[in-house]
Amino acid sequence: MATTLIWQAQFKTYGNNTTEYLADTKRIWTPGGLTWQAQYRTNANNQTEFIADMQRNWIPGGLIWQAQYRTYGNNQTEYSADIQRIWVPGGLTWQAQFKTYGNSNSESIGDIFRIVGVTLIYRTDIAPLIRRVNQPPGVPWLQEEVTTAAWCWKLSLRDGTVFGFTNHDEDITLGGVTYEASTGFVPTAVETSNNMAVDNLEVEGFLDSSRIQAEDIATGRFDFAKVEVFLCNWRNTKDPLLVVRKGTTGQIKTGKYGFQAEVRGLLEAYQQSAGTVYQKSCRAKLGDFQCKIELSLLTTFGQVMQVNQNGTIQTNLSQSKGYFDYGVMTFNTGGNSGCQYEVKTFEDGLLTLFLPATFSVAIGDTFSITPGCDGNFSTCRKKFNNGMNFRGEPHIPGNDYQSAYPGQGSSNTVSEGSNLRRG
Repeated sequence: MATTLIWQAQFKTYGNNTTEYLADTKRIWTPGGLTWQAQYRTNANNQTEFIADMQRNWIPGGLIWQAQYRTYGNNQTEYSADIQRIWVPGGLTWQAQFKTYGNSNSESIGDIFRIVGVTLIYRTDIAPLIRRVNQPPGVPWLQEEVTTAAWCWKLSLRDGTVFGFTNHDEDITLGGVTYEASTGFVPTAVETSNNMAVDNLEVEGFLDSSRIQAEDIATGRFDFAKVEVFLCNWRNTKDPLLVVRKGTTGQIKTGKYGFQAEVRGLLEAYQQSAGTVYQKSCRAKLGDFQCKIELSLLTTFGQVMQVNQNGTIQTNLSQSKGYFDYGVMTFNTGGNSGCQYEVKTFEDGLLTLFLPATFSVAIGDTFSITPGCDGNFSTCRKKFNNGMNFRGEPHIPGNDYQSAYPGQGSSNTVSEGSNLRRG
């Protein structure tokens, strides 16, 4: 597998151009860091001179490699190297000081440049590196000339259900989740920025009766689901994954045969309003801990008497006009059993919903319904007798008052000697 990297290097030491040795270096990723197993051929022969084991440790300023070299087939420590990695435009620079034979004399300093897709011949009097292959850190299998990569996306619903999809031609099993190949899954380009804007990605796929159903999308089952999009090595699923995006589902659109889901990045949480805002309308939701209205006492049960072609529903309810405006209707029987719908208008027993019912509504279906609140102070005080718990500022001057100017005889002027206190 793609677990190794070969470096071909010619080292020139002591200020001359004589080739002292050639190094074939094999890089192996290990859980604790990075190990290099090297065989050096010196003086144009194939004799193994030493093997080097190096551990990689990340530090805030760069990278330090602590190395002990075992030479001539024994375990004697000949020297240790402290290597600092510094990123520069166009590549990578390593500044190294080698301490040999137990002293601190600087024997050589190597500048190594990494170039992507180009054979570089960079020569100094100390140490040139001819070529290094670029790869994302921590994903060694991507360094192969021919990769076996597959897109996968994992969808975790709020009810605990987990779906897996892939664009590979066969199913892939990762971490106990089977990523199905027969889903027609197609991701769009990933939009990423370096500011606080939300990173977005869209995923398209076919509706499948056994996995993703239009009815489940319409009823909100896939709302705010956790999404993880990544690249994997389908030939060896134990290799590290390259995670491209994590987030939650946003707007989901459905068509006759397919769907399109928006995947919003983790910064979406920072786009939500925090705290309270002074406003005329109520900030509370009818029936919550701020409103303190007990909705169970206001719940009414009804039955469908007729379903009109325009989607309106005639019921046996007899409340006054507008009583159930902005309320919530919950079906107890029929195809929509358990589904909730917001009421747009109510008049003479006729209910108009904001959105059409997901499933067919039939005569005789039973439901429960609660009244709604438009957030106005007059509604809170007259309809629910709950003015003491109103969570708004109804007496804030409006825009007309703020932009008004004094005029003779208008309400914005006070005659001489009159009381200046308003209200």
